[in-house]
Amino acid sequence: MVTQTEVIMEVIALTLEDVAIAQDNGADRIELACGLAEGALTPSYGFMAEARRISKISIFTMIRPRHGDFNYSPAEIAAMRQDIKAAKDTGMDGVILGVLDSQGEVNLAAMVELVAAAEPLPVTFHRAFDMAANPYRTLEQLLQYKGVKRLLTSGRAGSTQEGAPLIRELQVRAGSNICVMPGMGITPANVAAAIQATGAREVHLGVGLRTPADPLGQLDAGKVRAARRALDNIIGRSPVKGDEYCTNE
Repeated sequence: MVTQTEVIMEVIALTLEDVAIAQDNGADRIELACGLAEGALTPSYGFMAEARRISKISIFTMIRPRHGDFNYSPAEIAAMRQDIKAAKDTGMDGVILGVLDSQGEVNLAAMVELVAAAEPLPVTFHRAFDMAANPYRTLEQLLQYKGVKRLLTSGRAGSTQEGAPLIRELQVRAGSNICVMPGMGITPANVAAAIQATGAREVHLGVGLRTPADPLGQLDAGKVRAARRALDNIIGRSPVKGDEYCTNE
């Protein structure tokens, strides 16, 4: 049986109450965001500062200036740099972002700016990956950035279960450079199966921990606890080479 730290559970928090519920019921890390119905957007400075004050666990904050696609204008990139500064000023432990160009390729120049702005905080490249033109080329592009430490993906499918084979393959290709973290359609009932199918060391849970199970639902303490128990009771996880480098940083 694995211990709590064997599989890191990241939970989306949209309110200060969510932060407390997540950390008190077994989350290892918080993704701090607002506007989940819009796909998750950057939280305010005050929200970040107060979340940091009350949280005893790691907080990664979303850096996304608007809903819609991930092809941002120069002005929006500048805003993202300012939001990263706010994240650093308020004591966030990492940032979550993703930038593509009009062809669905990683916007390499913008990523240089944003990863440099985030340093020394680790960067998670979010599910913009699932909208990119080619998953293997996109992974190779991300491997150019030492500051990009993890990739959040559904395996380019409607759920983690469907995308599990690609998630495993991505981790093998990434090796020790990037931790591939599954997320999408994961609930307490299937989180253990998702880990066993993907071999992942980290998992991301959002809507699946809310009641009702939609972006406007409330974070459910019972569901957070149930997901934690399911992860703690995994037996015989089939790890992927490279996942041992995933850490809660």
